[in-house]
Parts: sequence; structure tokens; C-alpha cells
Amino acid sequence: MRSFRALLTAAWGRLDELLPLAAVPLVSTLLGVDKVRRIVAFDGFHLGVQFNFPLPLVDLWTFVSLPTESGVHVSPSLSLLPVVVLVESALTAGYLGGIHRYLRDGEYAFLADVRRYFLRFLGFNALVWGSVAVAGALAVQTMTPALLLVVGLVGFVLAYLFFGAPYLFVVADAGFVDGLARSYSFARDEPAYTRYAVAYLLFVAVASVVTTAVVANLGLFGVAVGALVTAPLSLALSVATVAFVADLANDERLLASDATLGPPDG
Repeated sequence: MRSFRALLTAAWGRLDELLPLAAVPLVSTLLGVDKVRRIVAFDGFHLGVQFNFPLPLVDLWTFVSLPTESGVHVSPSLSLLPVVVLVESALTAGYLGGIHRYLRDGEYAFLADVRRYFLRFLGFNALVWGSVAVAGALAVQTMTPALLLVVGLVGFVLAYLFFGAPYLFVVADAGFVDGLARSYSFARDEPAYTRYAVAYLLFVAVASVVTTAVVANLGLFGVAVGALVTAPLSLALSVATVAFVADLANDERLLASDATLGPPDG
């Protein structure tokens, strides 16, 4: 099974072919209106680190530890959450579907992949955002450090167990429930899954130290620079994870289609 480093290096070498898809992380970054607002409104100096396992749609915010806000803040964009979930689901379906299709067949069919995978990603994103909403409501009601710690740990474990699910939707054409079940099985039984997750987590953490310093302290200019710089890196990480999950799922068509992101070494 190939390492995270080998897959990311191979993915970076294919970016010139896949670069049009880097527009998706840019759009996703701009959809984070409340996060942009927090950066622009911040008056001070902030350093931080962000820890993330593989996400369905990596963008600038994957690498940014946002400055904390004083008091309880209700986002003005909360009412738009259903729209955001719909748009994000469509983008992710076309994005991951497009990466997989190009690596396997050498072509894009963004809209076709949106139609094919949209409902699975909608279900996944609704589950994620619903869980976040429930956790946030509990935190606001109690505001106890112990509960916040428990919620954070549960979220961390769930992110590890099921990060493979959205990739299995496209790599293995898995249904919603099957994708979750297979991801859980890999997390439980495959040491390679754990190694990849840890390496990915550490890579994002290191990258986030620099990204946070630039974005959090340079306002809107920092957001613009960060979005442009991280878009190709976000794409490379997604390509690497598609190839990794293809290894796990034994996607022979993809594995046989390319020498650099093809059959594993051993």
C-alpha cells in the first residue's frame, strides 16, 4: 500500500492535467461567508493550528484556525445553511467524481457526476451538518468545558472512522449506508487507513501554522492570497485520497490506468 507522501507527490505531478478542478476549492472557500466575516472583523494577532482528517472538499478553511469570538455569536448566514448544504453537495459530487473519472478514463463529466452522486453526498453532508448543529446547541446551552471536550473528542473519532465514505461513493460506487459501513470497516481493520489518516492530519497541521498566520492577520488580502495558494494544494490532497481509497477498494480500472497513481508497489 502506497504511503501518503508517495501519493501526494504523484498527485502533485498530475496537477497540470487536473487544474481546472482547482476552481472548486476556490468556490468552496468563498461559500464560507461567516468565516470570511470573522477574519475581516478580527482586530489583533492570531496564531493557531488546525487538525483535520481527509475531508470530502478540502479548501482554504481546512488549513485555517479561526480567531475565537467573544460571547455567543449566531451566524447571520445560518438561515442559508440548507442552501449551502445543497451547493456543497453538488460541488463535491462533481469534484470527487471528476477526479476519479479523469484518473480512470482521462476525461471530465462534471454535471454527469453531480447527477450520479449528488444524493449520496447530500445525505452525508446533511448528517455532518446536523451533527454539528446538535453539538453546537448542546454547547451553547451548557457551556461546560467537560461537555465541550467530550463533543470535540466524539467529533474527532467520527471524522476518523468515516472519512473514507464520501470517497467510496465515487471510487466504489458505494451507496450511502454501504459507504459508511465500508469506511468503518477499513478504519477498524486496515492499518494503512490509520497510517494515511495520521500522515494527512500531521501534514494539514504543519501547513495550517503558516496559513493561519497569513490569513488570520492580513484580513481580506490574506483570505484572497490563501485561497489562491491553497487551491492547488487542496486539489492535490483530494487526488491523493481518491487514489488511496482506490487502493483500499481495489478499483482495478483506476489502478491500471496510470503509472504514477496506478498499481501500488507492494
